[in-house]
Amino acid sequence: MYEFTTSERTVGIAAEYETKALLYLMSYRKDSADIDTFIIDCFNDVTGSDNDLRKLWDVQSKGDKNLSPKLIGKYLVTLFQNFVSNIDFEHYILLVRDIHKDYLHKEKVAFGFDNFDDDRQTRIKNGLKQEYERRNKKAADDIAVDYFLTKVMFYCAKDKKQEFVKKIIKFKSKIHFQDTLLEAIFDEIRNEQAKLKTIDVFGKKISDPQEVLAYKKHLSRTNIETLVVNRFIGMELFNDNTVPFEFMDIIRGLDKEDVKDIIQDCNADIGRTLFNKNNGYAFWYLLEEILTMVKKNPHLDAQQIYAIKPLRIPYTMNEMSVKYLISLIIGGL
Repeated sequence: MYEFTTSERTVGIAAEYETKALLYLMSYRKDSADIDTFIIDCFNDVTGSDNDLRKLWDVQSKGDKNLSPKLIGKYLVTLFQNFVSNIDFEHYILLVRDIHKDYLHKEKVAFGFDNFDDDRQTRIKNGLKQEYERRNKKAADDIAVDYFLTKVMFYCAKDKKQEFVKKIIKFKSKIHFQDTLLEAIFDEIRNEQAKLKTIDVFGKKISDPQEVLAYKKHLSRTNIETLVVNRFIGMELFNDNTVPFEFMDIIRGLDKEDVKDIIQDCNADIGRTLFNKNNGYAFWYLLEEILTMVKKNPHLDAQQIYAIKPLRIPYTMNEMSVKYLISLIIGGL
């Protein structure tokens, strides 16, 4: 059995780095596309998982300005405790603000334990073992500690908040967005994360990672991508009860049931496109084209925008659903 024994209430800089940990898993890694679910404050600050919860990426995050080797070792303890637990984790990651370059053989953003010089390796290891003994009232197994340290990865989250949001957006060119908008999106994701931290699971036990979903302490990739798109276009996607004003002329003369069916079909097409793992860039490229055309031609309606030039319409959408998306964007902007 796995027992949840840690639970935190974080504010300020600590909460910021927990959100950076989530977005790091979502967009910064080569294997980010494999991560569908983000479990909050259960196994660790953030734990990413695949769709079946069979692969787990475990992250401890810290926003301290100055990390001593001993403190680094102390902060590794929750990762190590998961390493020796009866739950299998695929990756162990300590995400921090920065690590002093003098500690390292080579200054990098992401690196393994072997990048620390010999003296710092010893002090980190001692810090980990001391904290483990303090928490568990017994000594850590030296062989387990040594093997764990070959598995753990360190990541220095030096990017600003807005850069973490930009990583989610798969535009081909970089449309300029105000930093205030990007920071507001980051803060909204952080707030959604903070809500889940208030759900108390301390002392609860599970025998399989899938059981953690019952506690409702997770966000999905689709949750976060939808939130980001909503803020960029200024309106809510997937709302079957709202007809964009710009779309009225396109559906004029149709009866209520036909309109309802069209809106549902358009939302279904957009959803299939946005969340299509096999062609994840298609939606973002289309969104980028529409945003650019609408900003350049604020006087045109949805039908006129659609007629300006051939759009790269994904196979999961049609003319009607594209015009619906254009209408949403015009209304939001």
